[in-house]
Amino acid sequence: MEMRTRRDAMALVMLGFFLLLTHYFILAEHPDRLVATRSDHLLTATLIRVHGGAQPPGTIVLRRPAAGAGAPLRADHLPALPACLRPALGTAKGRSLPGLSGLSEQMSPGSLNNLIQSGAIAFRVRFSGEVPEKSDLYWRGPVFEDYDGQTWRARVRDPQRPGRPPLIEAGDRQVSYVTTLEAHNQRWLLALDLPLVLPDDSGLAPTLSPTLETLAREPVLSRARFALTSSLDFVANRQEIPAMLQQALRLPPGLNQRSRELAEAWREKFKKPELISGAALLFFRQEAFFYTLRPPLLGQNAVDDFLFGTRRGFCVTSPRPTSS
Repeated sequence: MEMRTRRDAMALVMLGFFLLLTHYFILAEHPDRLVATRSDHLLTATLIRVHGGAQPPGTIVLRRPAAGAGAPLRADHLPALPACLRPALGTAKGRSLPGLSGLSEQMSPGSLNNLIQSGAIAFRVRFSGEVPEKSDLYWRGPVFEDYDGQTWRARVRDPQRPGRPPLIEAGDRQVSYVTTLEAHNQRWLLALDLPLVLPDDSGLAPTLSPTLETLAREPVLSRARFALTSSLDFVANRQEIPAMLQQALRLPPGLNQRSRELAEAWREKFKKPELISGAALLFFRQEAFFYTLRPPLLGQNAVDDFLFGTRRGFCVTSPRPTSS
């Protein structure tokens, strides 16, 4: 039921042959041997189908949309095959794989509680020179642009139409490094902010999105190794695209009214964006907020609940990196 790849199908067929072998040792009745022989024929037909090529007449092939192993059934065997042994139809494409990195295309308050405590390695990095200070090790992953009041989501971008590349003014501090990225079923390459030189020989064909994400052409389904060069001092998009600014300022109606009133009060008092940002930072420093890996659950107005109620949470700006 969990077959997803050709390797999964091969493992299942080999397991079937092994079970038949042990069965032959204990069979005493001739009719049972005939049943086992027919099962052996079914497994052999499945093995032929997994490897492709011409198929015997009367073969029924159950195909999944994604590339992988098909499951063959001879027409005369179909009624006798238990439903629990038939492979699940479908594909893993587009799903997050929870056993890998845990990153997904959306984030809600409380959804990353288990991920932040995970010791699983997301990626490894080897620098060509000295390792930068920890304060410079900011690894940009997914950027969530769309917000519906409860969940932040990454905007789906067409790999064939990446949009206008960001305008980058790089400083003098630049580092080169090689990243070994574990499979996570998404396109994000988790580059050190901000990459200037992208790999051109890794088969990933990465691009830099307007939101400064390093995106591969296809989801990363196996461990990948590639070289990058990043600038630790940079300015990007001094003149931002108006559509991106409008998207960043869009808020869903009818939610988090107290937070809206607080922001409106700051805007009327301070006028300039940099002063408003300073007021927000001062609010977090002066008010009683607490760090915890087990924050309480939030309601429909999650931002209001956090700012004026629970005031407990943790930082999830980047996955756990390792470097050498």
